[in-house]
Amino acid sequence: MFCSDAARKILHENKIPLVYEPLYDRKMQPVPDVHHMISLNTLLTEAFDFTDMRVMSDCPICGTKVYGLYGFAQLKIDKRFLHSDIPVYGTPPIFGPIFANKVMVVSQEFRKLLIEHKMERGLVFQPAILF
Repeated sequence: MFCSDAARKILHENKIPLVYEPLYDRKMQPVPDVHHMISLNTLLTEAFDFTDMRVMSDCPICGTKVYGLYGFAQLKIDKRFLHSDIPVYGTPPIFGPIFANKVMVVSQEFRKLLIEHKMERGLVFQPAILF
């Protein structure tokens, strides 16, 4: 996920635990007013139930099994791995149609914060099943 300087300020004021890295253009110059948001907290692969998920492929770069989060597939997370005081988690790079990508798992409060400040443009929120 990416954000602007204004969004970064709002997230910082709300103590959202993220690291911000610059986005670089083709000439390796930082793109102004764009920051790559990286979660300080990552869920372990063991936190997920892949029983009903389809393996889309093996990543051609790293060989990791890549699971699809498309159609009727829902992310299933063991709630023992979630903490109520952590609003956003990253995942291991295990999701995507072909290449292994990370997704962000966010709390309802984080989602509401984004919507309240009109920062959800381009994002897709899918409910997860907690078990």
